[in-house]
Amino acid sequence: MKTLLACLALAIVAGPALAATQPPAAAGPSNWQVAPVPGAPGACSAKLPGDAIDLILMINNAGKLVLTAGHSDWNASPGQFASTLSVDGHKPTTLEVSGAGPLYLGTPTDKVTAALRKSKTVDWTLPPGSFHVASVGLGAAMDGVVACMKSPQAAAARAGS
Repeated sequence: MKTLLACLALAIVAGPALAATQPPAAAGPSNWQVAPVPGAPGACSAKLPGDAIDLILMINNAGKLVLTAGHSDWNASPGQFASTLSVDGHKPTTLEVSGAGPLYLGTPTDKVTAALRKSKTVDWTLPPGSFHVASVGLGAAMDGVVACMKSPQAAAARAGS
């Protein structure tokens, strides 16, 4: 997990230097960037750069969404924190997040993940503040991450690690 967090932290801090190597599976009106995660063989992520925060998503080994909020200026204390997440203005749900450097990571329930796949906006309250961010294309970005992870290059990277 520490390696994954370090790789995600590198992705958020490096920003545009880690350009997407593969577009999301479905085209749409979003700016999600799907790419392999540096230093994590076979892992892929999708990043949606934003003014206030960047949204980053990955799929964990159990096939669950890991939703991440990041900002290069943050320095989150390690540990677990309660946050709230509202999808498209619906009633907020509690989401336990882990802090690590410039990131807060959480694994939403299947019901919230289904709503996120079709979402247009997310309101996320985290220790650094409350954020209203666009999330259009999140479902296509998830599909792009899965496709990236199934690519021959990702398989070869996992086999070589």
